[in-house]
This record gives sequence, C-alpha cells and structure tokens, in this order.
Amino acid sequence: MALSYAGVDVGECELFEDYHVEWAEPGKTVLFSRAVNGLTNIWKYSLQDRSLTQITFGTGPDFSPMQDPGGKGIYYVNGKSSGALAVYHVQSKELIDVVSEDATQPAISPDGKRLMYIRLPAPQRSELWVADIDGRNKLKLATGVSLYSGNWASDNFHLSFFEGTDENDKGYIIGADGSGLRQLPQMGPIGAIVWGLDQKSLYMSVKEKRAIIPTQIVWKVNTDGSKTETLVDNCGTPSNIDPAGQYLLSLGDTTGIYEISIAEVHPADSRCSDERCDFCCRRQVVSVRSWVARRSHDLRSAVERRKADGGAPSRV
Repeated sequence: MALSYAGVDVGECELFEDYHVEWAEPGKTVLFSRAVNGLTNIWKYSLQDRSLTQITFGTGPDFSPMQDPGGKGIYYVNGKSSGALAVYHVQSKELIDVVSEDATQPAISPDGKRLMYIRLPAPQRSELWVADIDGRNKLKLATGVSLYSGNWASDNFHLSFFEGTDENDKGYIIGADGSGLRQLPQMGPIGAIVWGLDQKSLYMSVKEKRAIIPTQIVWKVNTDGSKTETLVDNCGTPSNIDPAGQYLLSLGDTTGIYEISIAEVHPADSRCSDERCDFCCRRQVVSVRSWVARRSHDLRSAVERRKADGGAPSRV
C-alpha cells in the first residue's frame, strides 16, 4: 500500500489490515503498522529523508499507534493471542489445563490415551503436537504457517493433518513418534482427512474450485498415494468413520448430517435394508431434525425396555 503526504509519495508499505497512521512529530514523522517477514510491528517513517525506523519488536502483531500527549512515548494495541487447552471433568466439574500455551483443534485417539493439537506460538506460525491425554510426554511433529489437525487411525498411533496454502492444501500422515511422514496427493483446498479402518486408505474432503458453484468432493486415497478415486460429491465434510467401517459421518452445508456409505457390498442403486434411511449406497442424507429425533426415539426405547425388564433407567 502506498502512503502519501501533501502529494509526496512516501513509499510502498505492507500494513496491518486494520492499520492506523498517526503523527509522531507533526509534519515530520508518522507512525504505522508494518508487516515484515510475517511479523507486524510499529514503524516510524520520516517525511524528510524517507527513512524507516522500527519502534516495536517481538512477535506482535502491534497496531493502532497513538502518540503520548506528554511526549513520553506511544500507546499501541498488541494483538498477541493467548489461551490454553483444558479438559472439563463432567462429574467433578473440574477444569484442568492440559496445555498451558495457546493451542486449538484437539483430537483424541480412539483408545482415549493420546491427544493431538495445534499450537500457535506466533503469527503466521503453527505447530502440530501430540501428548498423553493428561498433557505429559509432549512431542512436536510438524511446523508450518497454517496447520490443521486431522484424524487418528484405529491403531492409536498414526494420524493425519494438513497445511493450508494459497493454492492447493498439503495433506500428510505421520506416526505419533514423528516417524513415517508422508505427503498425500494435492487436489485442492482440504476440509478433512479421515482414516479408513484398514489403514490402507483415507477419505479426503476437497473443495472443487473450478466448478461454477463450489463443490465438496470426498476422495478415497491410498496411504501410499498409488491410487485416488472419487467417492461422492455434494455430501458434506466427513468427520469420522463408524466402528464397523461401513459409513462416514459427514456434516452438510445445508441439509444436515450425512451418512456416506463406504461399504463395497452395496451396488450403486440398492435400497438400504436399514429402516433408518432411504438409501445407503454411496450417499445418504439425513436432516438434523430427523437424525436427532431418531436418536431420541432410540434412547426412549432403550429406557422403556430396561423398565420392562425391572431395571432402573440410567441417567443420561
């Protein structure tokens, strides 16, 4: 972005998106936010000799500078993020920090013993970590500009993650000890990566950018990258696989919850034998309302059966 003063060009400066230019010395120097190598700090610009001087340092981001009326310094806003990853114990109502640093996107292994998460140490930087469920034995697996956690494999050891980029996102698989890092075929912006139960395949949700209307396509990808095939499109973003390996649970943009059949025994036009759905081959759409109502009905039926057997219903 070009700055100018009284018709004088003061140069191209990459500013913070919510930038604010303020006088340091009226008519002589100005203060503003400037991003260099991914770090946003306060800089001073001289209108006379066109020199730049960095005023604040560190990870930032620093913006909205204001000159102290007493001339003793400046005020500015620091947008450094902070936070923690905590576990909430429902029965005891305790909230305990598992990771005391700024972290997000936790994913727990199927056996409930391990945790992967994304740590955010600085702007434009993220890290993939794994730890025991209580936060001990932490290990950093990867570093990137914009990392996202994926899904654990059924062996409680292998996991998936991906890195957002300007063009095609990069998907990866890796072992919880940092071994076996492998990049998956690049196909576009990734929404999710879910492991198949056989650990020989993964299901990737990718946005088709070339379509007139953006479309989410679920691809089946071999873990060694040797084969990719389209499973279904316009069926939401899968988040997990059912324990029997028959369906992917997917959240749709408008319709609700999708159950995507991945069972190869069903021909493409077969009608499902399960009374819960209309079709179960390749794609199954279930509205949020009907899905919740169905689960509520199943719960009531289970409680009524237990009452009939003479047992006390469990509190849910």
